[in-house]
Amino acid sequence: DEHEACLVAAVAAEREVYVKMPVDDGTDPAEVALGAEIVARRAPQATLFLTPLTPPAGRTATIEGPALERLHAAASARHRDVRVLSQLHKVLGIL
Repeated sequence: DEHEACLVAAVAAEREVYVKMPVDDGTDPAEVALGAEIVARRAPQATLFLTPLTPPAGRTATIEGPALERLHAAASARHRDVRVLSQLHKVLGIL
């Protein structure tokens, strides 16, 4: 898939690599698990950031805490460095 190919190319180019995965209440945990597996296999040193989506005019994420915790657990079971990073620019109203 194109995401995996991009990740492979970045690692091959010896770039500093991190991965952002946008999530919301409709995100399938199996999809997050698959993404985390790809990162673990292709770029084990990379940090995987789960990024709760924020509506363009909003300041609150489109995912509730328990759902985000489930997605984090699914990703963490497959990759060692998983973090949550909000879309801070939207929360602050900068972009």
